[in-house]
Amino acid sequence: MSYKVYPVTKTELECSDYEVYVNGEKAELNVARVSAYPFNRRWPGHQRQIEQTELVNFLSMESDEEVELKIIPKVPAFPVRIRPRELEADASFDANGVITVKVTGAAQFTVEPYGRRHALHVFIDPVSDYGVDKAAPNVLYYGPGEHDVGDLHLKSGQTLFIDEGAVVYATVYATHVNDIKILGRGILDHSRCKEKILFEANVENNNAAVSNATREYAVNFLCCKGVKVDGITIRDALIYNINSMSCEDIFINDIKVIGCWRFNSDGIHFANCVRGGLSNSFIRTYDDSICVRGFANFEYDRYLCNEKQEDLLFTCRDILISNCVVWNDWGKNLQVGTETYSNEITNVRFENNKLIHTCDIVLAITLVDNAKIHGITFANTLVEYDDYILKSRIQTSDSDIYEDRYDADHASVLSHFSVSKHFEYSMIKTEEELGYIHDVLVEDLRLYSVQKPAFVFHGNNPNSSCEDITFTRIYWNGEPISSEFFNRQTKANEFTKNLNLI
Repeated sequence: MSYKVYPVTKTELECSDYEVYVNGEKAELNVARVSAYPFNRRWPGHQRQIEQTELVNFLSMESDEEVELKIIPKVPAFPVRIRPRELEADASFDANGVITVKVTGAAQFTVEPYGRRHALHVFIDPVSDYGVDKAAPNVLYYGPGEHDVGDLHLKSGQTLFIDEGAVVYATVYATHVNDIKILGRGILDHSRCKEKILFEANVENNNAAVSNATREYAVNFLCCKGVKVDGITIRDALIYNINSMSCEDIFINDIKVIGCWRFNSDGIHFANCVRGGLSNSFIRTYDDSICVRGFANFEYDRYLCNEKQEDLLFTCRDILISNCVVWNDWGKNLQVGTETYSNEITNVRFENNKLIHTCDIVLAITLVDNAKIHGITFANTLVEYDDYILKSRIQTSDSDIYEDRYDADHASVLSHFSVSKHFEYSMIKTEEELGYIHDVLVEDLRLYSVQKPAFVFHGNNPNSSCEDITFTRIYWNGEPISSEFFNRQTKANEFTKNLNLI
């Protein structure tokens, strides 16, 4: 039985919102920059304004025993929330604002004295020995300290090992390679990767992205077979944190995503991948958190058009997303789509996930292309709404500021399944080419909120419908919702068929 707090390599970011003691010993805390409120715009020609962000602390450690965390906020506040909510049963709070939490083994959670702002993030990994020979020729090893690597291209058979206490500033690429790994308990930091501006622009009121820049994913897997990612923390991605396209057998476990504040800083994407998954991970993003999808038009043009088409996978199937804790600062928590240029997307299962903060849509299936989306399951999902949810707003110009327009009834949409051609995202030319959504199951969902849940379903035409959608064992604040309540809270058009709560 053991526990260990990982060493912290200090960077230029400084935040001291908390003191944390693990079994009586003071622990060092890492720092990340996150989005402060839901204010977004399509890429206007330059990066998001830093004034819309805040710094937060996070604790990184491993344990296979019970540990006691004593957490002292710089400014005491009441009440304190701990998310996921089941951990509050093992917490205590004294009159001085000190928070004590007892945790056994691996866990990922947030401590929130101030609501959604300035939360402490706690990442406790399982005790693990990766068994990697750090000196082996196929191992790229980075130990404690800062490492300014830049572009890093993995070759077949290689392992990138980022050890605890390491901060590796890099963009990771893997293209047409097999049997690769990214392992370790250190930090892959993408903050030094900047957009490449092709020409100066600063547009206002645009509803589509300005094409004046190229931006790189923190980790980009293209046409790879046999990929394993385990243990690392990804901080401050320029755009998506991990994007995988046309990959087979890609499995991601126990990663932590934090520091997402820049435009389009999505979490994890599986685009036309076969056999893969994400498990036991913490994902906090400033755009869609976890996406299973087809190709996007800009990806197809930039990454794929010069590849041999027979090497590409045009289907996405056999994907499992399980046991993840998700905090969404803009967009959607769990999504199939939006990009859906694929023959089909099927046998996709989300299970045992805890969605601790939401923004616009919680569970989404967004079909804008030709894919046949079927065999989708959302199972045993915990959803926690904030007691008061800030409305997401679109910024129209640099001078536009976020204003909180109080609406106590405003809530995220619990499920939103839709079929529609999109002027920017779709690769098809006509609505007649759209695919359809059918055979979707949402079961054992527990929502805790003061707001009423809402459900939206939107087919496009008789051949591009949204149908055979089943909800079963849906609970709101511990009570099963009735068919009458479900029907009152549902918006569905004429191209939605066979929608049932059983």
